[in-house]
Amino acid sequence: MFSNISQLCQEYGAVKDIADNTFVPSNVPDVCSPIHLNLVARHGTRSPTKKRMREVDKLATHLELLLRDVKEQNLSLKKVPAWLWGWQSPWKGKVTGGELTNVGEVEL
Repeated sequence: MFSNISQLCQEYGAVKDIADNTFVPSNVPDVCSPIHLNLVARHGTRSPTKKRMREVDKLATHLELLLRDVKEQNLSLKKVPAWLWGWQSPWKGKVTGGELTNVGEVEL
């Protein structure tokens, strides 16, 4: 377990493009004591990690095999969504992962 919060996280600026030292703490009366702490961590939308990309690639391969089996065994194709045929991971062939996406940049 963590002996103090600094092992768990580090301080970052509240929002993008805001000058440092602009935070104004609230005035909490001395008779009050904290009973709950919330941590809000924000990092913007990112592409999947390399590990997750490999998992999605494996899923695509597995789906392809399942669909082939369905076809070869002449099973009903009525409940198979059309988009599933030929589906591939949008990250197929990528070698890096976890980068901030264009949407993530706007979110920050």
